[in-house]
Amino acid sequence: MRSTVRPSRAALSEEADALSRTLANAWGQAYSRLGLGSLYRDRGDIDRAIRTMQECIAFGAEAGFAVPGVTIRCELAMLYGRLGAPERGLPLT
Repeated sequence: MRSTVRPSRAALSEEADALSRTLANAWGQAYSRLGLGSLYRDRGDIDRAIRTMQECIAFGAEAGFAVPGVTIRCELAMLYGRLGAPERGLPLT
C-alpha cells in the first residue's frame, strides 16, 4: 500500500542540499539553495533566506550554472527592496 504522506517541499530541498554537500556538487548546491532561499523568505526567516540566496549565487558561479544566479539575483534584489534597502539590490541586477 502506498503512503499518502508526502514530504514537504522544504524537507525535500534540505535533503537534496545535504546530498549535494556530501558529494561536493556545486551545481546541486546552487539548485537546492535556489528553492531553499525562497522557502526561508516565505517562512519569514529573512536572515537565513539572504544567506542561502548569496550561497546560491556563489555555488552557481562556481558550477558555471547561470539559472540560479540570474533567478536568485532578482529575488534577492526584490527582497532587499521590500526590506527598505534597495541600494543593496542594485549591484545584483
